[in-house]
Amino acid sequence: MKWHKLVWQSALAALICLALLSCANEDNPPPDGNGNDEEVPAGMARISGTIRDAAGDPISNVYLHVIYEFPQTANETAADPLIPSVTAFYNIDQPLHTSCDGTEPLPDGVMLKIFWDRDSDGPDDEDPQPPLCDDPPMCLNGPSRTVNYIEFPINGQALEIGAGLFYAETYLVTTGDMLIPNRFYVRIYCSNGRVLYTSQVVDVPGGPSEQELNFTCDSCEGIPELPTWRLDQSYPNPAEDSVTISFGLAEAARTQITLRWPDQRHVETLLDSMYSTGGHRWNLLLDDRPNGLYTVRTVAGTFQSEHTVLKNVSNYDRLRSTDERVLTNEQGGFTFDAAAGAIIAQRDGEGGNLGEAQLSRLKVVAIKVGYQIADTTFDVASSGSYPINLTLRTP
Repeated sequence: MKWHKLVWQSALAALICLALLSCANEDNPPPDGNGNDEEVPAGMARISGTIRDAAGDPISNVYLHVIYEFPQTANETAADPLIPSVTAFYNIDQPLHTSCDGTEPLPDGVMLKIFWDRDSDGPDDEDPQPPLCDDPPMCLNGPSRTVNYIEFPINGQALEIGAGLFYAETYLVTTGDMLIPNRFYVRIYCSNGRVLYTSQVVDVPGGPSEQELNFTCDSCEGIPELPTWRLDQSYPNPAEDSVTISFGLAEAARTQITLRWPDQRHVETLLDSMYSTGGHRWNLLLDDRPNGLYTVRTVAGTFQSEHTVLKNVSNYDRLRSTDERVLTNEQGGFTFDAAAGAIIAQRDGEGGNLGEAQLSRLKVVAIKVGYQIADTTFDVASSGSYPINLTLRTP
């Protein structure tokens, strides 16, 4: 067996957000939706108009941004970095089988789920999985007291240590301070949802360590299922800086993930490479992309699936450093389509379900160096057209 040398680095940055006051245009009331008659695609709202200065002259090259307004859950900010735990779980002596009295080892790809003994009373059905960081498996942005993954596959055949055995090739790392208590155990489930194997609880110390797991077995029906083809809803959603894309493969396959931009025309290929059987997570940085509704699409073998992710930075100072939704032309005019009426699946930074939200209200923000920021907020509906005219004034 070939042991890999641990290389670990932790970096956290303090974020400072400066809130700038917008200059509302009292002479430009919100639009009433009676804009141009050109057909607008379903799920979109067409926004058009002109940006002028106080003298009424059009202004070119004004940056137009969109902010979607609805209740959101704020992510926890990162704590000061302390001593994290960095551990590798392994089992190289006790092959795990498809049943307690069976002789058939569990194949590579069966997933082991990590649980947090939060109440320090041993394994039970009340224990959650540990909270996942915002950008696994790197976790450079925290939040503190999170981990970089919550499940990993049996891999004994691939590592040539024996079927039904495993050595977690990715170290389990806590971000910032350790969880309180920093106690974990691992479970494997039968296909009927009941527990087949449960490991002992491990008190993981700060710093690097290796933890050998021993398992007790409970009878249940249905051998553990191998991972299935899946594309989970990315999280957090809405997002500001990055999202985690989580997918599963029933077998090793070349996997392609693409991102369709809000204009529905620009498509990026995020990754295109071979991935092994099991669950995978991939971090997508959104920093330089404009606000809007993006479509994440995964193709692996014959499997295809997609969902939407909303980027929604609302801080005006940060909008200055991100790509604009559109620029005004020489006559100060602009036209663009924004998501309207779409339902998004809200997720927190750990992937937790926050319920659905409808994109039915938006704010258009106009930014240009040398002028005060102007904005207007209004309700929108699918396939509607909305004329707006904003005035930029000098300080």
